[in-house]
Amino acid sequence: MAGDPEFLLAVDCAEPDEPRPWRWARGSLSDQWDIAGAGAATGILGNGSGHPAFVMLSLDGEAIVRAQQGETSTEFVLVREPHHVQFFRKLAAQMVRWPDTTEPSKAAIERWLTAAAE
Repeated sequence: MAGDPEFLLAVDCAEPDEPRPWRWARGSLSDQWDIAGAGAATGILGNGSGHPAFVMLSLDGEAIVRAQQGETSTEFVLVREPHHVQFFRKLAAQMVRWPDTTEPSKAAIERWLTAAAE
């Protein structure tokens, strides 16, 4: 929803040397937030100030934002209506078949694929 400061943030819940289970955590932005500077410095949104690394999803699933530090640049990507992007749909279908995809993740992917097909 436009102007809504709430979003979902992908959070790595893995212990060292274990598979990387990711979970969505609900958050909200304030006018004072600096997601690529101070936010990245906390380690929650990146790997130090000026080095963002995160994935955010709108609550309605209509927009996804990814940031990462490349070799020579900082990259931000915004995708609107990701359920219409065939690349994401194919990747999701492949992820269901990966042996290290957890059962809860497989179920969530199947729900997304089914809902996105409607």
